[in-house]
Amino acid sequence: MTSLLETRRLPEASLMENGPAAAVFLQEALPPADESGGPDAKVYEEIRQVIGDDAAAKRRVHYRTVYANGEEIRTEPGLLDSKFVLLLMERHSDWSPRLSEDGDVWLEKRIDDLSPGCKNNAYIGIDALGRLTLFQGPPRRDRALRTFYEIDQGALKSSLPEEMWRQLREGIRIQDADEYRSVLSTFSDYARDGSEQALYGQPGQRRD
Repeated sequence: MTSLLETRRLPEASLMENGPAAAVFLQEALPPADESGGPDAKVYEEIRQVIGDDAAAKRRVHYRTVYANGEEIRTEPGLLDSKFVLLLMERHSDWSPRLSEDGDVWLEKRIDDLSPGCKNNAYIGIDALGRLTLFQGPPRRDRALRTFYEIDQGALKSSLPEEMWRQLREGIRIQDADEYRSVLSTFSDYARDGSEQALYGQPGQRRD
């Protein structure tokens, strides 16, 4: 049986169709994993037990995928009975489950890579205010996904080749998490005092 999913928030959605994206970038950790890297077996069984003991309850199920550049949240439509919730947990046994305070089931997974849509067309460049920015496509104001920190342009121009400054203005193509982190690390040396703290953005709030 294949379920239809309602996408609640997709940071890498097309900006041309949906306007500027409002991605949330998280610093919080996912539930603990066991030594094999999978979800904690004890937590997994405890949640299964809670759901099984309350067989009459209906619950919402959310899928939260955390990428290097942000997160994606999808939600199963409607309220699901306990039997189907347990089936979904079995089908996603490599995801970390948790129960929110209102009884919703969250299946969460961290992927050390860029989100698929972002990976296909991600650029890091500089915006009109001189801030290092992640863009969907070549740098343009309405394509900004995330702003990191303000660049000291004078220091950068005096220290780096003109070609690198030109690349930054035109946008540096980013295709994976390693390139993403490498570019951020390179230009962090030229962050204006007090602005580098924005490197990882504001911590996101869990949507329980």
